Amino acid sequence: MSLVVMVPLTLIVIGPIGVYVGEGIANVVNWLIERSGVLTGILIGGGWSVLVSFGVHWAVNPIMINNISQFGYDYICPLTFACNFAVIGTAIGVYLKAKDPKLKGFSLTGVITIALSAIIEPTLFGMLVKNKKLFLAQIIGGAVGGAYLGLMKVVTNAFVFGSVTTFPAFITNNTNVINGAIGLLIATVVGAVLGYIFTDKEDKLA
Repeated sequence: MSLVVMVPLTLIVIGPIGVYVGEGIANVVNWLIERSGVLTGILIGGGWSVLVSFGVHWAVNPIMINNISQFGYDYICPLTFACNFAVIGTAIGVYLKAKDPKLKGFSLTGVITIALSAIIEPTLFGMLVKNKKLFLAQIIGGAVGGAYLGLMKVVTNAFVFGSVTTFPAFITNNTNVINGAIGLLIATVVGAVLGYIFTDKEDKLA
C-alpha cells in the first residue's frame, strides 16, 4: 500500500516540487554571488546544513562543478566547508561539556567522520536536528566562517566535500590557503564555543 501511494505521489508531486525548489535555490545562489561575497558566505555557510537536511543541496552542486570546469575554481565550495567545520566544532563543544558516555562517544565519532570523510548527516540528524540550540550553534559557526571566506574571496580548485582530507583543494596560492584555513578555523572555534555553551552537562543522546 505504501508503494501504491508513494510512487505515484513522488513522480507527480514530490519530485517536481523538489526540482523547482532546487532550481530556485540555485538561481538565488547565483544572484547572491554576483552582488555580495559576504552575504553569500553567511547564507551558504550558515544555511548549508538546512539544505542538506531537506536533501535539496544537490541542486547547488552542479553550479560548483560548472564553475570548476569553466573557470578552474569555485567560490561556493569553500562555504560548504564552513558548514562542515562548524558541525565539527559544535560536536567538539558537546564532547567537552557532556557527561553522558553515549553522547560523548557519538559526538567524537561525528568529529572523526566529518574530518575524514565530510559526511555530516549522522551528526546532523542524530544530534543537531534533535537539539535546536546545537543546530543554531552550527548555523552561527558556519555563517561566521562563511562570511570570512566570502569576504576574502576564497576558492577551491576542485569540487569536493568539506573535510580535512580534501583541504588540498584550497591550494591555488598561499593567500588562498591561509585565508581558507583561517575561515575554517573561525567556523570550528565559533561552533565549539557555542556548542559548549548550549550543551547541558546532563544532556543525553536521544
